[in-house]
Amino acid sequence: MNRFSYTVGLIFIFSFFILYSPKTSNLSNNVDLHQQLLIPLQKEERCDLFSGHWVQDLRDSQYTNVSCPSIPESKNCFMQGRPDSGFLQWRWKPDGCELPRFDPRTFFEIVRGKTMAFIGDSVARNHVESLLCLLSSVSSCDSFPAVNAEEMPMGIYKDTEDRSRTWYFPDSNFTLMVIWTRFLVLDEERLINGSATGVFDLHLDKMDKNWANKLPEIDYAILSDAHWFFRKNYLYENGKKLGCIFCGDPGIKILEIDSALQMVIKAVLNYINSCKRCREYFDCVKDILTCTFHEWSMGYRRELQ
Repeated sequence: MNRFSYTVGLIFIFSFFILYSPKTSNLSNNVDLHQQLLIPLQKEERCDLFSGHWVQDLRDSQYTNVSCPSIPESKNCFMQGRPDSGFLQWRWKPDGCELPRFDPRTFFEIVRGKTMAFIGDSVARNHVESLLCLLSSVSSCDSFPAVNAEEMPMGIYKDTEDRSRTWYFPDSNFTLMVIWTRFLVLDEERLINGSATGVFDLHLDKMDKNWANKLPEIDYAILSDAHWFFRKNYLYENGKKLGCIFCGDPGIKILEIDSALQMVIKAVLNYINSCKRCREYFDCVKDILTCTFHEWSMGYRRELQ
């Protein structure tokens, strides 16, 4: 079984799906959709998607707090009284090419019958909620007659803390998941007199079962990690202490955040590649995002475009 492990920016995962994509009506049923979308990319080898800058985009947003019914009230800036909307009017511009807008119809064709999971902390949840808004917007748009109300997602699972959730799009037979995890690998919080300390022991040889147990049913895994590394953490492998972040303990190797994060991501990707019961994957890893929903709320569409 062939698997692809790409370490790329999470904010561009959907751009890969739609970059230079043909209109849905031109997609042949006899040719694999993924191959059709990747052929143009091969012709644009000199276009580095990650070398670019943010530019103003004065076009209307692809969704608003009115058109998207799934925006949580706590993240609905306009409902909470925010008067400006300029933070929505930006897009990523690669230096060597133009990046088309997200196309929901093309996306649904690609993921038909598939399961996609965003695996991470609150950043992963933010991206899922933005994607839900982008996808649900087509159901009420007259310019997409082929998409009907059945494309509206059905919530089919929610854990007790509302951290991990699953939605199902019946018309496309597409399942979308967000699976919450702090570090991707197994973590154990240190306790003092029974109280949490915010200090964690990370075990690189063991994965967080929250996502690892679901891996065999996932077709696309989008991983994110980093925020929980900005604290005192100790890294272990096979019971051996490898080092620590922000600890300053004598006799222990001090690890930089990027080094520790690299060790964790390498362990996670090795685990995925060695999974014998898993499907074929497109693995996307984003090391860090600099803000959470408290800071940008309705602006999360920028992260996907």
